[in-house]
Amino acid sequence: MRPLNNHVRYTRIGKLDGIVIPSGRYQVGLSESMFEAARRIAIEAGLRPEFVESSIPCHEVVLEDIALSATPVSRADYSIFVRETGYITEAERDGWGWLLKGGRWSKREGVSWKNPFGDEECGVIKDESRLPVVQVSWHDAKSYCEWLARVEGCGVRLPGEAEWEVFARLSGVPSIISPAPHHPLVEPEDIVSAMATRLRDDAMYGIGLVWEWTEDWYEGYPGGSMMRDYGTVYKVLRGGSIASAPPQRTCEYRLRKCPTARSPYYGFRVAFQQ
Repeated sequence: MRPLNNHVRYTRIGKLDGIVIPSGRYQVGLSESMFEAARRIAIEAGLRPEFVESSIPCHEVVLEDIALSATPVSRADYSIFVRETGYITEAERDGWGWLLKGGRWSKREGVSWKNPFGDEECGVIKDESRLPVVQVSWHDAKSYCEWLARVEGCGVRLPGEAEWEVFARLSGVPSIISPAPHHPLVEPEDIVSAMATRLRDDAMYGIGLVWEWTEDWYEGYPGGSMMRDYGTVYKVLRGGSIASAPPQRTCEYRLRKCPTARSPYYGFRVAFQQ
């Protein structure tokens, strides 16, 4: 990997490679002056404007020293966790996962992190252990972090929203109102090959391959407007996926899903500190 700017600093603890967020004060969210432009861009991309509204106002956060893993947790990483703990994911317990076929989401039996794209892709993905693990819920990601903390003997958890946003800015991810890296939208049948290509060619630390679970509940920002979905029902995902519109693959865009949700576009990375 190579730094995208002079602010990027790496660290290693045990087998964990990460990008450091130095302690300090940071601005996160969209400013009021940026909101109308961001809202217009989202609508033009066919997105619901309330997700942009939830990203205002810009506000200051104070962060302690933390590192975020340089890439999302891979299928290979997750398989070690499962092998050593016997953990069964929510998709496996329920017997199904979500798939997008023909422009519509549907439950598909037998879909899980082991077979995340259905039988059609099962043979293709076997040699792609570097791909991010997907079809994992927030609970599945949380359980992995708790196990890894015991293995590595340090604090390992999901990133907070603010930590993820600062990490994304340090890594060169654009704002909603800035031109996003141009990638054509990927159809479900091409997701495996497209992920492998971008892992090889991109220097964005895997950001934008999969939506990434964060630790936080979907709450409003200080001084922001109230919205009915705020509270302790939904968890926040960040970063967009390989099938997301450009405004979603940005620093500020927030997506909310139930902590049991899983799909071929949801994964996670970890935060850690000594």
